[in-house]
Amino acid sequence: MARQGHRNLLSFYRAHAFSFSYEYLRQIVQGNKVPSPNKVKELATALGLNLRRFQQAANEFRFEQDLKRYKSQASTTQQAEVAEKVRSYGKKGKLEVQLERLIATLTEAQQKHMVTYIKFMKQQWRKQKQRKT
Repeated sequence: MARQGHRNLLSFYRAHAFSFSYEYLRQIVQGNKVPSPNKVKELATALGLNLRRFQQAANEFRFEQDLKRYKSQASTTQQAEVAEKVRSYGKKGKLEVQLERLIATLTEAQQKHMVTYIKFMKQQWRKQKQRKT
């Protein structure tokens, strides 16, 4: 922003025709919000950044927040954990349980890579679905 001659965030916001509020932009800058894909495009254009790299960074940040939220959940007693696993096994198929176990063995970097790949596959599936309709 400083390279573009803006003294502060408000002057940057006023210089561009964003489709979102100043408060939303402020929360993004503070790290309290992760911009949606449409907002990422607007911000990348306004900042003059590479769109693909900016989208990847937003996706990684979103995944990190999800992981922090998951890890910050209070742990329960061992019996309650076993009961929850048994309940979840009954609700899910064997394949889902095997995938959860596999994911638990991956490192954070591998999990990030996997999430990126899943999102890519989801986008491809949506595109293919749209072509058929």
